[in-house]
Amino acid sequence: MSWRRRFALQLARRDQRRQASVRDLADEGMLLVSAALRLSAKNLIILRTLRDGADHDEQVLLDALRAEINDLIEEKRRELARLQQERTRAGRRLGWATKHDDYRKKDVPTLRLREAVARRLLVLLRARHQDEAYLRGILAESRDSALDEMLQNRLLQFVPMKLDRRYHRDRDLRLDLVRHDLTLLLDSIA
Repeated sequence: MSWRRRFALQLARRDQRRQASVRDLADEGMLLVSAALRLSAKNLIILRTLRDGADHDEQVLLDALRAEINDLIEEKRRELARLQQERTRAGRRLGWATKHDDYRKKDVPTLRLREAVARRLLVLLRARHQDEAYLRGILAESRDSALDEMLQNRLLQFVPMKLDRRYHRDRDLRLDLVRHDLTLLLDSIA
């Protein structure tokens, strides 16, 4: 075997190792989805609390999270249909692309990979839509983040504080104490 052939095979093997799996790409997509859901829920909690003066209603927030996931599912369905059309069209076109969305025959493997990732994301999104523990976990993280942000903004407006080194170190402990007090308050009301 010639050195050129061996070199070409080594490059091909290296490229195969570098290519991420569908599962890895879909998992990364779900990390982004989870972050977006947390941010959306946090913003909704802040708006309902500060603007609307509404009480914390977990069912309303869970329904809002489910609606967000439904929107993502619909968006992913449309993307999957578009990718299938693009792949079919690209399979019949030779030559070089003239624009970023001008797919050609050589782009078909990439489009197949994108289709597979979109299909996997669709499955994961449908599963997360039904997963009560996942939704409640997202909501708990969002609630803590919203509480932290609201307290920081409200307290810092009225209480000029000189922060020492212990402030940042003990911050989580203080937030846990506030959460505990709020839980006791909610339990005493119910």
